[in-house]
Amino acid sequence: MSQYPCYKFESLLNLFSKRNIKITTVKNSSTIKENDTLTLTFDDGLESVYTNALPILEKFGYKATIFCVPGYSGKKADWDIYSGNAHLTENMIFELSKLGHEIGSHTVSHACLPYLNDTDLIYELKKSKEILENITGQEVTSISFPHGSWNTRVWRSAQKAGYRKGTVYRKYSKIPQDLLPVYGVYKFDQPADIFERIFAPKFSISLTTAILMSQFARGTQIWKFRKNYSLFP
Repeated sequence: MSQYPCYKFESLLNLFSKRNIKITTVKNSSTIKENDTLTLTFDDGLESVYTNALPILEKFGYKATIFCVPGYSGKKADWDIYSGNAHLTENMIFELSKLGHEIGSHTVSHACLPYLNDTDLIYELKKSKEILENITGQEVTSISFPHGSWNTRVWRSAQKAGYRKGTVYRKYSKIPQDLLPVYGVYKFDQPADIFERIFAPKFSISLTTAILMSQFARGTQIWKFRKNYSLFP
């Protein structure tokens, strides 16, 4: 979830609560088999998770997984066409972890991993894990691939780097057992629509958005030639 209006987020959690839906973190998902349990995650590690989402999560007693981009801790994003959003500071990340929320990796710089060479790929995976573990004092075992972009090479590299679970939010015919399918949530989504998407999956605008956005990430051809790219000045 990213930049989702607070009133909608609270309505969504209220809907989950009324339907007796349990919420868990990515690292704990492997120990829970019930069909009425969902994993709640936040990509990008934006400051709004701490300032806006945290009070609502605490109200319902839910714990989430926040996937952070430690190369931007305390800074504003400039890694795609939507820039300027402030990221969590290191202190905020520590406090979230202390409260029981899982801190996961979203790479160092929000790079589109399949486009990277082996050296850069390993750096993005290992360095982000190292930085976040130093901040929280907790082992980081979960990763969310920026823009949902991954392949077998990326996942095997992630496993070698020490990750045990991951999330993907694009539709794939077959994914490894340790990768969890998740659904992107955007500010134009209504709580009832999100609920239907989860329990009665169908095509959505958010899925299309995820696919398009991946083409503007670090490592892609558009990123490499961004200084000459005038459509999004």
